[in-house]
Amino acid sequence: MDPTSFLSRLDANRPIPVPVILLIGSLVTGLALGVFALLFL
Repeated sequence: MDPTSFLSRLDANRPIPVPVILLIGSLVTGLALGVFALLFL
C-alpha cells in the first residue's frame, strides 16, 4: 500500500488536521523504533 495515495484518498474524503497526522506519524515511528530495538538489541 502506497502511503501517499492512501493519505490523498483519505484527504479527499475528509480533511485531516495536521496535528493528527503528526501524532500518528510519531506513534508509528516510536513503534518502529521499539520493534527495531527488540529485534536487534
